[in-house]
Amino acid sequence: MMLQALVLCLIGFALGGGIGWLVAGSDKAAKKKSKPQPVAKPFVAHNWDWETPAKAEAEVVPVPVAEPVRAAAPVVALFETPSAAQVFEEQVSTPVASRTSVPEVAVKTEVAYEDRSDRPRLATAESTPISTLAVMTPDSVAAAVVQAGTGLEPMRLSTSQGMPDDLHIISGISPALEKTLNVLGIYHFWQVASWTPENVAWLAHRIDNGDRIARENWMAQAARLQQSRLAKQA
Repeated sequence: MMLQALVLCLIGFALGGGIGWLVAGSDKAAKKKSKPQPVAKPFVAHNWDWETPAKAEAEVVPVPVAEPVRAAAPVVALFETPSAAQVFEEQVSTPVASRTSVPEVAVKTEVAYEDRSDRPRLATAESTPISTLAVMTPDSVAAAVVQAGTGLEPMRLSTSQGMPDDLHIISGISPALEKTLNVLGIYHFWQVASWTPENVAWLAHRIDNGDRIARENWMAQAARLQQSRLAKQA
């Protein structure tokens, strides 16, 4: 009997302990469920403080202020030339009585003539001096002509002053060459006698056998013929 009682006590004690353990476990589970779980805070890469994460401050970038666009100043023409249509319209709309007459101004124009037709009024046999080549040797004349370069246009006439001289009397001037000289405006002995080295260089490039001017010294021959003529007239 006692053994049974002891067994029963042990069984009762084991049952009581098991029930108590179950009850205690259920209380712990209930308390665990009812306890609020901590909320994970966000991780900030540049701040290791979990409690007070650093606030990222926005960088203020200054925005350039655009200058107001100024309107371009209108271009004012100081001297505006009216068109032909504007001039015609103005003349038609203006009464005849109110129009002012503008006096015409005579403009003196100088006409360029190749053979210098104005020179006969300025150059004559009496006013034109004899060239220094007339007293020089042919070799000296040739050397002076070479130094003259391209040359300079001589005294030329559009027409002869009176009767033209017989230039073919000069040695080296043929009748055909005389006509060529007349075309170039050379008609008289005094013209040939006044030639300078520059004039000879100019003529040598425009006539056939131009080197004969210096070789036969046409200036000396023309000067003698001109003096002979003046002596006869006296």
